[in-house]
Amino acid sequence: MARAVAPAALVATLLGLISLVNSDGAVDRQLAQQHGGSAEQPVPFAYCKPFLERLSPNDQHQLRESYQQYHGAYARFMRAARNHEAFQKGPATWIEDPGLRQGWNVTYLVGNNLENLTRAKDDAETVMKNMESRIKAQLTQLEGQNSLPAGTQVDQLSPCIMRKIYPSQFPDQPVVSLLLRLRGEVAASDWPPPSVNGTKEPPTGFKGTDAVSAFIRRAQACSKVAPTELLVMLSGPGPLLQASTWAWQSWQTEGFVVPLLDTLDREAAGLNRLASVARGQLLVALRADRPGVEDLLPAGAAGGEHDCAWLQRIVTLYHRIPQLGAMAHGRYSFSHPANDGSLRLLAGGIGGGPAKNNMWWLEPMTAVPFQYVLYGDFSPMSFRRSALEEVGGFDEDLPQGDEPCSSIIRRDVSVRLWKSGWRVGAHEAGMMQQPAVNPAAAQASDPTRCSSDVAALASQLFEARHAPPGLPAPSPMDALMSRVRELNMGPGLKPIDAAALTSGCPMAQGCAP
Repeated sequence: MARAVAPAALVATLLGLISLVNSDGAVDRQLAQQHGGSAEQPVPFAYCKPFLERLSPNDQHQLRESYQQYHGAYARFMRAARNHEAFQKGPATWIEDPGLRQGWNVTYLVGNNLENLTRAKDDAETVMKNMESRIKAQLTQLEGQNSLPAGTQVDQLSPCIMRKIYPSQFPDQPVVSLLLRLRGEVAASDWPPPSVNGTKEPPTGFKGTDAVSAFIRRAQACSKVAPTELLVMLSGPGPLLQASTWAWQSWQTEGFVVPLLDTLDREAAGLNRLASVARGQLLVALRADRPGVEDLLPAGAAGGEHDCAWLQRIVTLYHRIPQLGAMAHGRYSFSHPANDGSLRLLAGGIGGGPAKNNMWWLEPMTAVPFQYVLYGDFSPMSFRRSALEEVGGFDEDLPQGDEPCSSIIRRDVSVRLWKSGWRVGAHEAGMMQQPAVNPAAAQASDPTRCSSDVAALASQLFEARHAPPGLPAPSPMDALMSRVRELNMGPGLKPIDAAALTSGCPMAQGCAP
């Protein structure tokens, strides 16, 4: 039953709104603050105004890169000089505090010698001076363009340019974040009992622990392609048994593995949390609905090292196509609505196209198979992190649970990327994952299950958002499908085999240029 509103309160509310509307944009500021933003602009540091007021954003960007590299080189030089001095002075017997004395003597712990320490100091000093010379050249050029006051010194500009820094230049910053959400029942006998959680050495000899160790070695091998990290979210009933194993692996891999625990057990919330913790520019969501890892990133022939060529191809495509926001590597559709005829699996030998893997186009400069699609849904999928952040990530308000709800969540983010100006593509990476399907009857109170009525609701909400009926032609989905056809048939891509397109177009919207 609706609660009555007192007339006086209603009048006061209306008067308040009117005063806000008349207060020179106050409503805009209030709404922005309510949604996590602000229309207010920060006031620049007064000292910096004469240095920055004529610098273009691009000039500031280039200077910031140079200054951050210079300060990083300066820090490395100071550490090398300190180690060199400490070694020359010998044991710090004059320092009474044991902690400080150990810190001073740390250079002795790795078998260093004066020759190595001198070389490290000289190399660091050379890099630092080269970066300083580069900045001086940039300042001279900008002064000549009247973008900086005459006679600006390196140290004068540093407090202003270094007010912001680029995380991408931090040491050991990953380029790729592998995302893994493990969910489902596991056999207790495959994992160490809770009683061994307090041991000083990682438990071994269990099927689960050995599978995790082998998988991590395969994932670490991909760091040769690009600096990589592995984020693992344990969701559902398995974390109690698996948590200690993944925690030990985080310690043993010096942070390569980043384990997280999920209490909500909802896929969109889990993937958003993984993406928010990830530091890489590219996110590869390997799996979201199974508890094991033994079949992920399989080893090469005869049990050799995992072939990470798939990651090289993915990184290459994102580099070659700056507008690319996401890629499907499991299943995709060129058109909407999704049905058995439009949805295609990305796996060798089971589909159409020249390689029987449902790929028809390639990126011409690299010859890497690639094509634009309307959306993808099966794992794995990859994302440009900035694009995923821009569209708000996965929608946690959509019904979640087993398949097909999980597919609708991924289709939704794909379409939102298209509408925001990004592009969505597909590439067969050889790692397609069939989603786990739970055949047991779903309880209405179980938020992790996608019963038939919940699946119907998820589909209805998707249609209401992206393909509402009764709109004048062309509908939003028709416009997006035309864009997919235009990009696939345009000069940016090349058919793998033109004859294959002539004999049968894979797109429902046709293959006319």
